[in-house]
Amino acid sequence: QVTNQHGYGAEYIMEGEAFYLRGDFEAAKISLEKAKIYALEKNQTYILMCCLMLSLRLHLFGEYSLEKDWYKKEKERVKQVRDPLLLSVLDLCAAYYYVLLDIPQKIPSWIFHDQLNQVHLLAPARPMAEIISNQVYLAKKEYAKVIAKEQSVRKICEAYPYTLCILNLEIQLAAAYWAIGQWENAIKHMDD
Repeated sequence: QVTNQHGYGAEYIMEGEAFYLRGDFEAAKISLEKAKIYALEKNQTYILMCCLMLSLRLHLFGEYSLEKDWYKKEKERVKQVRDPLLLSVLDLCAAYYYVLLDIPQKIPSWIFHDQLNQVHLLAPARPMAEIISNQVYLAKKEYAKVIAKEQSVRKICEAYPYTLCILNLEIQLAAAYWAIGQWENAIKHMDD
């Protein structure tokens, strides 16, 4: 009531995320479906975008079915909302998904071509956007960029208490250092 139904379903998507991170995919799917029902009921498009991201990650483990042309359908749905921020978030979700599947040709062009700083995002979304951007650099074997951006990405991630983003950053740095043969630095980040 205080927020006039804003964020309706958020508690279920957060619960689903927690179950996902624990590896309890069945419980994650149940929470995901609850979040979708509540978010659709009150037309909470940002919560639905969170649902999409969890759906994509569950799909990577073979635990969730996606429609063949999910991206196209989501893009049409988002266009109806007329919120350009949502289009950027949708593209980031797609980039995350396709980079992990090693299908770089499906990564949205503006992300693949390193134009993240030219897009307006809400500040709380910036840490994950940077992590996704780093993952694209790793896929393109641009290890020096991941290493060079460490301090700026760390500062962005630490502005919010996003432990998961910091953890991802440490893994990405370890991978980048390992790829260029700087094992001592790689091990340091693995220990962090």
